[in-house]
Amino acid sequence: MKTVQSIFRQPICLSNKLCFRSYSTKLQEAPSSWKAMLNIKYVYEHAGEIHQNCIDRNMHKVAETLPKIKNLYEELNIVRNRLAPQVREKNRITKSIKSSKDMQHRNSLVTEAKNIKTEIDSTEKIASDIQKKLYHYCLSLPNSTLPSVPIGSEDNAICVATIGEEKKLNNCTKDHLELSGNDIDLLSASETSGHAFCYVKGEVAELEMALINYAIDFSKLRGWSLVIPPTVVRTDVALACGFQPRDEQGEQIYQLEDQKESSSPKQCLIGTAEISLASLGYKQTFHDLKEKRVVGVSRSYRREAGARGRDTKGLYRLHEFTKVELFAWTHPSQSSRVFEDIVKLQTDFAQSLGLSARVLNMPTQELGAPAAQKYDIEAWMPSRANFGEISSTSNCLDYQSRRLLTRYKNPNDTGFVHTLNGTAAAIPRLIIALLENHQQLDGTVVLPQCLVPYLKKERLFVKTKNTCFR
Repeated sequence: MKTVQSIFRQPICLSNKLCFRSYSTKLQEAPSSWKAMLNIKYVYEHAGEIHQNCIDRNMHKVAETLPKIKNLYEELNIVRNRLAPQVREKNRITKSIKSSKDMQHRNSLVTEAKNIKTEIDSTEKIASDIQKKLYHYCLSLPNSTLPSVPIGSEDNAICVATIGEEKKLNNCTKDHLELSGNDIDLLSASETSGHAFCYVKGEVAELEMALINYAIDFSKLRGWSLVIPPTVVRTDVALACGFQPRDEQGEQIYQLEDQKESSSPKQCLIGTAEISLASLGYKQTFHDLKEKRVVGVSRSYRREAGARGRDTKGLYRLHEFTKVELFAWTHPSQSSRVFEDIVKLQTDFAQSLGLSARVLNMPTQELGAPAAQKYDIEAWMPSRANFGEISSTSNCLDYQSRRLLTRYKNPNDTGFVHTLNGTAAAIPRLIIALLENHQQLDGTVVLPQCLVPYLKKERLFVKTKNTCFR
């Protein structure tokens, strides 16, 4: 598979409006000071490779824009070639005006200057309109894809490693809802918030807090600095991070409406802490950068929680949940190593929890626009009779940094950083895996030793539960 290099090289400054893209071809605008860096010439010269990359990622509507990009680029060159002699003529006339001492001749030159300026303004307007369309189409293009990524749908994922041993449970296996009783209260939440929301109570709430703290401590011991990020960000910054909905209506993003300052960019709730962590680098330059790593914990919000059924039962797919996220900025020469470090952290974390899991090299259709490479870790979940995703790691190369204008400046070189993100702990799904895989015949759940210091107990659901709020 051919690798498409990054398309972001040169700045294109538009108006004070931001043109941002989802996977659709509908142009949207929002006030912003953000200006991405695009190399449209590269796109024109490598249109075939980029078109195939879009097809491999199942982004057919975006792929259809490549012929338009080529035609617009050629039109822009024609217009610029027409503009150049006009500018030269204007400069000649301006110089003549300055040197002319004859008033009548001077007035004639001034008239010529006004006429040529009108022609220039018209030509520049045409060039500007073409440039905006080019920007609009090029901004929708996905990142390059690394050669090791398999092509196709999720079925083509390649298992690159396994963790632990598959649990052998008898026919009395209960799912996480049966084990927890009313500690996972979907009914009350559905009445107050709607489908796919949840009250987590009692010992399951204690388990959630233990997992959060354990994931943070686990990451900090490996050099990740703790950050508690905001859960509300500007919509333009979220989209600059590449957090793009998979549908044309943007149904995965909770957008905040009725803002008093209508001239300001709209805001939205984050779908993952990756967005607000990446935004720490917005318009920043890191000096003497080798790598910078942070771990953040936040609530995450997804509008689309999936259809009801066994595969989305209980905690598996919620509109609101807690996630501990890893984010790194690196020198381009270090991103492959940092990617491996994140995957190693995730596999060690899953192993410490006594889970049976597999590491998958995800195919092109599962990457999302910003990622050049993505590994998922899936844990065995008895209630699903299948594996379920508990974490992922993505190497975004300089795709996000060129949109967020995040640079590095070292003594020997300078450029745009590479960004990587990974899940340290997707709390609800870890709860599913822990409860169901560590359950006992008497209905209790034996905790992995790493969590015992956090919960001050070795088993859950042993004694009669407190009936408060049940």
